[in-house]
Amino acid sequence: QYRFDERENYCEDCDVWVRSRDQMQAHKEGANHKKKSAKVHRYQCKLCLIEVPCQDTLDNHMRGKDHIKREKQLMEQRRQRGGAENDDIEGYKTGPAEMAKLNNDEVEELKRLRREVTVLRKKVREYQEERVKCAKEHRTHELDSLRKRAQFCLENHLHHAEM
Repeated sequence: QYRFDERENYCEDCDVWVRSRDQMQAHKEGANHKKKSAKVHRYQCKLCLIEVPCQDTLDNHMRGKDHIKREKQLMEQRRQRGGAENDDIEGYKTGPAEMAKLNNDEVEELKRLRREVTVLRKKVREYQEERVKCAKEHRTHELDSLRKRAQFCLENHLHHAEM
């Protein structure tokens, strides 16, 4: 005999409730469900709490007046709290008011994480510089090798043509 299971009437991907199995089947075959349940990478603006399907849409959002207004409000709040205004640091800035609320373990962890971030940023910069240097060296070497080979071919072909 059939047992009613409430979970069968709920679509988690779409956050939709239906009354029967038939309605659920129809829902799952629909375009909206297929669009929402597709495993497509989604882009987020954590400040505005929105999710969009592509990078271009996110870029447009970031240039929009609502996002810029929220960004300015956040910066003003941080300034009022005494937060750092260093543009190099991304993410949440912990000002004096927030630091006062932290216990010793949290303060130590925050300091440790900041040191770790500094070290990692330095390593990333070094690797990027090394990559650029390597690319320049190898491209130059390959170009020289090709020029020598072209010269060799020209010299050898001319000698054969003269004979």
